[in-house]
Amino acid sequence: MRRGPPFREALKALLTNPSVRLAFVLAVTIFMGISAVRSFLPIYASERLGMSDVAIGAMVAFSSATQLVATPLAGRLSDRLGERRLIAAGLAGLTVLYAVYSVVGDPMGFVAVTVGVSALLSVCSLTLALLSKTAPRELSGTAMGVYGCFEDLGLIVGPVIYGYIWNAYRPPDIFLASAAASALGLLFLTRIREM
Repeated sequence: MRRGPPFREALKALLTNPSVRLAFVLAVTIFMGISAVRSFLPIYASERLGMSDVAIGAMVAFSSATQLVATPLAGRLSDRLGERRLIAAGLAGLTVLYAVYSVVGDPMGFVAVTVGVSALLSVCSLTLALLSKTAPRELSGTAMGVYGCFEDLGLIVGPVIYGYIWNAYRPPDIFLASAAASALGLLFLTRIREM
């Protein structure tokens, strides 16, 4: 049975690797955007656009179905084009679509943007594959586990920040903050080096 280094040493080795560290922060930025969609999108659609509960449920179901179909297609496409290119395209697209959320004023446009966001978020799931090419092979399991913690961190930090923005500024500004997080993620992605 193969044994790796103690957890503390493994964690130190991962966190002192600049590319792995950036991959972890990239996870936070991506999942901050996901938290805006999961936590605030239905409330926004109801309060700001007057969408009914049935319409919001249908939008969420359709966008989830879109992601279900898009995720394996993104994986297949990454085999041909590479994860980095697809993730970069996804983050660039998310930056634009999150910003578009803040100006869309009709339910149909809002649904269309939501479907686009869902499709692009499926591309961002490839960051785990990129991490496997960035982290040392003997620490790949630890790297994936720690990466999951950073995903959760994005889901924790995002709603706190967006809740504050919603109350202190304007509700549409939560999407501009999500756009900024995606743009920041794109910047981090350009600095990640594969092993």
